Amino acid sequence: MRLFHALTGAFSLLLLAGCATKLSPLQEDALHPLTDKSGLLVLAVDSNISLYELRITGNRTLLFNKDDLTRGTHYLLVEVPAGQYRIANIGLSANITVRLDFDRDLWRFEVQPGTINYVGHLRMNNRHLLGSDILLTNNASLALEHLEEHFPLLLSSHAINYSGPGEDNFFQIVGAGKEAP
Repeated sequence: MRLFHALTGAFSLLLLAGCATKLSPLQEDALHPLTDKSGLLVLAVDSNISLYELRITGNRTLLFNKDDLTRGTHYLLVEVPAGQYRIANIGLSANITVRLDFDRDLWRFEVQPGTINYVGHLRMNNRHLLGSDILLTNNASLALEHLEEHFPLLLSSHAINYSGPGEDNFFQIVGAGKEAP
């Protein structure tokens, strides 16, 4: 019976892994046309350790792996289907995962079609094996600086908005990105 449970658990994990879309963040600035069914997701990940994976659930399960999540601050910029999403878990290693099941609204965001959607800065400060501080904070001004420096063409061709928890009109106030239609 134990073997049966172990096999069904392993099979379930394979099914979940098979349904996830491995994302490759955009590296170069270029005009990037979007359809009315997709948007650009911008998420900064700031961690004092290298992470194994970051899983986001929603319209599609999105997966960033350890290549994108090395120690330090990294901006992840990817095209994804428009819709509702939630940061679900952070893998510290192949065997240790932090599930973000508490206060689910803190981890929810929306990707609007045809726009750049800044979600926030995911900050993880790992103090020791059993304790980590994990926050999703809004640092729109830092995200805008990054986009202006590294993706000016992209920024000039798409409207940008904050789509993380809470509300913020910073991008509209400073006139960032292309005028929204």
